[in-house]
Amino acid sequence: MIMRRRCIDQYLATADDAIHVVLDLEVSENSTKHVMMITLLTTLFPMPNCPRCLKFFLSERGIQAHRAQPHSACHDNNYHYTLEVPRLSVSPEPLAESHDSVNVSSPPHSESPLLNSPDLDFPFDLPGLPDDDHVRVEDAQLFPAAQDPHLWVRDYFDGTSITYGKGDTFLRSFCSDQYSEERKCNLYYPFVFLKDWMTVKFLSKSRLSMALIDEYLSLDMTKDLTLSFHTVQDLRSRIDMLPPGPQWKYQVVSSNHQTKDPVHFYYCDPLECVKLLFNNPFFADKMEYAPYKLYMSIERDARVYTEWMSSDSTWELHKKIPVGVTLCGVILSSDKMHITNICGGRVGYPLLISLANIKMDARNKAAAHGFLLLVLLPIVEFVHDTPRLQSVLAACLFHHCLDIVLKPLKQAMEKGATMPDPLGDLRYCFTPIASYILDNPEALLVSVV
Repeated sequence: MIMRRRCIDQYLATADDAIHVVLDLEVSENSTKHVMMITLLTTLFPMPNCPRCLKFFLSERGIQAHRAQPHSACHDNNYHYTLEVPRLSVSPEPLAESHDSVNVSSPPHSESPLLNSPDLDFPFDLPGLPDDDHVRVEDAQLFPAAQDPHLWVRDYFDGTSITYGKGDTFLRSFCSDQYSEERKCNLYYPFVFLKDWMTVKFLSKSRLSMALIDEYLSLDMTKDLTLSFHTVQDLRSRIDMLPPGPQWKYQVVSSNHQTKDPVHFYYCDPLECVKLLFNNPFFADKMEYAPYKLYMSIERDARVYTEWMSSDSTWELHKKIPVGVTLCGVILSSDKMHITNICGGRVGYPLLISLANIKMDARNKAAAHGFLLLVLLPIVEFVHDTPRLQSVLAACLFHHCLDIVLKPLKQAMEKGATMPDPLGDLRYCFTPIASYILDNPEALLVSVV
């Protein structure tokens, strides 16, 4: 690669100009003078570097922009804080009077042949670089607090999320049903032993139909397993003996306009779903209760937005509610999907519910079950002479169904509801809608556009 240099003398007046020299050099990798110039300038005018990947930048602002990139390996969400590369403090040999100290960002090489190259003629003397023996691991300094997320400053909202005694935890409510005495003798009740319970778990989570499960249980090979059930009806009855979650409700929605089929509406109580998520022991260390403002330094000059509790809207909302209340931000998500494309063209319209108090890295994992199925929205065809009005009637039915299912959340937002957290502490909660996840057509539908 052809080397292109500018006059070096005109850039060595200040540290900033010296950095431009390094950036304007376009030389080959084997250029001895290029390597010597970079070594000289980084020694005289040390450039800030990222403490994680050791990449050099012109200023500290460049490092902050580099670490703020969401797809960068140095981003806080992508980097594991187990071990960070420290900046080594170097104890060099006594230098000339014009140079009090030299900070080297990486261990230098002693007696480098580049320093003794006769081809270079500089108008000043080069300071001596320290040997490897003078770099001590014990002198490694910790990073500034602004670069360590564990040391960021949080300002919490005063007088919020007060506990009011003890309530039932998830395990306590599990052990207080009508079959709790039988579980003291048999941990796997209403099943007999561990293999029996594992078979039930596999069959209940499989995609087999009721007929195929019944056919599997009728096999002679399956009968040799000595299971406690032999038919699919017996299996379902034993599953129903387990402590239940939110119960499904059924309602026929009436309409003033004729439809081809009756409108069947299946839904759960959203307040019961919120209580189940809020009381889940899996989210004990992944739940946030009070709003806060997060800053990168004590000076509070750089604000950081991460979770829902760190947003300005949550902070302002707490100013309008009574003292001691805990906000349980509700997240809704819906999407119409095709179940079968060939056989019948069946379409499903599920509506899911979750909590914004749960940290997003735990809530977005499918294995954590941070979203619960709340509603199966009806999909109907209206009989009307004007085709354009059929979509308008379907939109009205959509809003009518949402008004029915979200009524308990509206009441809890007006009057509040008492819920136990994962540790069993009772909290007085309000349930605002924090977010609605949907695509563009549904966004137009929800916003009545």
